[in-house]
Amino acid sequence: MANVTLQRVERLAPTLATLTFARLILNGMRRFPYLVLTPLSAALGVPRATLETVLSLTWVLSLISPFASPFIERGRKRVMLVGIGLFVIGAGLAAVGQTFGFVALALALGSLSKTLYDPSMLAYVGDHVPFARRGMAIGVTELAWSGSLVTFGPLSAFLITRVGPGAIFGLLAICAAVAWLVLLRVLPNDTAQRTLEGSARPSAGVAIRSILQSRPALVLLLAIFLIALAFDLFLIIYESWLIENFKLDTLTIGNLSFVFGAAELGGEAVIIFLSDRVGKKRLAVAAALATAATYVLLSLTAATFALAMLTLFVMFFCFEISTISVSPLATEIAPAARGYMLTFIWSSVALGRALGTFGGGVLFRAAGFGANMGAAAVLSVVAGVLLWAFFRLRD
Repeated sequence: MANVTLQRVERLAPTLATLTFARLILNGMRRFPYLVLTPLSAALGVPRATLETVLSLTWVLSLISPFASPFIERGRKRVMLVGIGLFVIGAGLAAVGQTFGFVALALALGSLSKTLYDPSMLAYVGDHVPFARRGMAIGVTELAWSGSLVTFGPLSAFLITRVGPGAIFGLLAICAAVAWLVLLRVLPNDTAQRTLEGSARPSAGVAIRSILQSRPALVLLLAIFLIALAFDLFLIIYESWLIENFKLDTLTIGNLSFVFGAAELGGEAVIIFLSDRVGKKRLAVAAALATAATYVLLSLTAATFALAMLTLFVMFFCFEISTISVSPLATEIAPAARGYMLTFIWSSVALGRALGTFGGGVLFRAAGFGANMGAAAVLSVVAGVLLWAFFRLRD
């Protein structure tokens, strides 16, 4: 049995590589605006707060994720292709138009593409990889998160300051078109009529009731909401704080993404190599509490550049572990309703990040950096305690 499982995972390697590459491009659209909000808003002729609101609304758009569940259950690959196709359209229009309206549309379609792609991709992995190895498999696909920061962080800073906003969107459109073709050719077709465990999939009503009546599911949804909300209270002010506090320019901030991308890569390596061994829940709890500690430390070290950068490195590392650890747990709560559960998870993340993106800027301007970090720390501690005390799943 062990040999059969190992062979199954090994055969999945080309599939994981394809899924990760496509996710890398989609994450690029999600991540680069946070690094260049100030010059991007200037290039488009709108206030920075306007772009903050647009980013918040793109997360709100992700709340439609559960409505995609029936389509995801009929075929994961088909929904992933639709998501990438929408991304290509949006990025292409922004590259050509280079106006606020087209950029806002590209960000919205980019959000919609991830809303379709991520739950479909995670459900696909859940269908094909046993739970004992699922932390490793999902950790591999999460390399796309740190990879997108390392790749598109410096590129976006360089292209927007030296060429213009159209260049980064054009690059994203071309890369996404390549990802669409690769996924079409490499990824095996699926109908997703049965789970990995062999049980038939339930109707929509039965699937949703099974999730809403499950305490582990509800605890996980609340915990990931709080984790996402906490991090975006920091992330939305990250660029502005670095400019105001340390007088950094856009290119320097873009280059720092290499450092923080390396921190995230380290967190993903922990998931790949340790989560299935030491326990996914244990890692999630420990990382949530450690992330809370870094929020407090950052407010205390904000006056010293070296200490602040070190704290940021540890923060990105811990947050990456806390948020990724939730995904393999979510794939196993309701195996027969995996697509529905993962869209609910994505909606919880989206709601948290929407509130954090909108409220983070408002709180920062009203009360300062310490207020954002204090609120983020409290939310992360609550998430960790919820997972530790109320979440039960055989791991």
